Amino acid sequence: MVAFETLLLGLVMHAQQVRLMVAPPVTAVVLRLDGATLTGLRHPPWEVVVDLGDRPTPHFLEAIGLDAEGREISRAVQWVNLPRADAEARLLLERDPKSGLATGAQISWEEVEGNDPIEVRAALDGAPLPVPPGATRLALPPVDPAQIHVLSVEVEFPERRLARTDVAFGGDLAGEVQTELTAVPLTRDDPRRVPTVASLAGRFSVAGRPARVVAVEETVAEVLVVAGEAVLQHLPAQRALSRQTARPPNMMAPARTRDDRLTVLFTVPRIFTDRRGATRRLFTATYPVRFSSSVLPHVLGRMIFPSAGPGEEAVASAVAVGGLHAAAGNRRRAVVLLVGERPPDDPVVDAADVRSFLADLRVPLRVWSLNREAEPQVRLQWGEVEDVSGVQRLGRAAERLADDLDRQVIVWLDGAHLPQQVAFAGAPGLQPAR
Repeated sequence: MVAFETLLLGLVMHAQQVRLMVAPPVTAVVLRLDGATLTGLRHPPWEVVVDLGDRPTPHFLEAIGLDAEGREISRAVQWVNLPRADAEARLLLERDPKSGLATGAQISWEEVEGNDPIEVRAALDGAPLPVPPGATRLALPPVDPAQIHVLSVEVEFPERRLARTDVAFGGDLAGEVQTELTAVPLTRDDPRRVPTVASLAGRFSVAGRPARVVAVEETVAEVLVVAGEAVLQHLPAQRALSRQTARPPNMMAPARTRDDRLTVLFTVPRIFTDRRGATRRLFTATYPVRFSSSVLPHVLGRMIFPSAGPGEEAVASAVAVGGLHAAAGNRRRAVVLLVGERPPDDPVVDAADVRSFLADLRVPLRVWSLNREAEPQVRLQWGEVEDVSGVQRLGRAAERLADDLDRQVIVWLDGAHLPQQVAFAGAPGLQPAR
């Protein structure tokens, strides 16, 4: 059968070496990217270089396993530049070519910081299996093929990151069917009215084909504020305001009853090389607090910038990562870039490409400037900018953001789709969230 050994986590661009795990009766593998065939592999090494382009874009990567007659018998998929866990694991069952019985399993894993596992644990039907240190293959004991069995693997990484994968086999189990959905945010003219599923029938398509709406939901909201280094010197008014209240931000009564969340992401990354040799950038974030328009100035007023060590800002990359985090929960969402000066050019990706990426993810982006004199330069780099110099302007911008979030609604489409391929034909009082 076939599974991905290389798991592309985080923000990924350019040429990437992708390795596969292949077991009989698969004799050939076809690789597809976003539905287009890239290449076919007929023998080891089961690996190929996949070009993901020079700007961040959501992708859908497929590996299709074929038998000796050219029939599809296995398929593995992974979504690239879309929200995923910080650690993932995969299993590929190995079977005896004559009897078809499961005899072993290959294991692969990936962790966003490139760490090696602390421990790999395996169990068959709940009974522990031995896993030698550094092993990427498990031997399975003989089992009754007439019964269904479950093989489970947990891979533990530093900072309590845990990846788990399970596979069921045996009995009359031919496969597993799972319902997948795609969340699409829309903006309503009237936040008091929730569109019905029936009213949205025929309004969505994916790559030109009709898409079925299965649900409409008012969710909590996820707000990511990306704060540049120069923000610190332009926050005296906000800091003065924070000293006038004894209540911490997360204890203040929010203006709305939902448990909306606010997280601040900083822009100096920690740079390292993962186990595949790829350069990775990780950005420090605060713990989430409850968001309301009244809380935001207090959060900024109490902000303490972490010590990221030597290194330059990568503001555009941080905004892209913020977009992934904001989209991860399939909730109402927004990213706010907060600047004090014109951000330095990002060494990896430029601002225009990141704006396009967030548009692909359907994550609205707001750019706020604490320094009115820097606005023209920020506008040249990022487009539309809001002036939030001073406590009153910041408060009004926070109110507008809260109102925008109130107007968002999440529409669920049947099937898993690339977000940039989803088209909305429009409906009275509804627009795509921007």
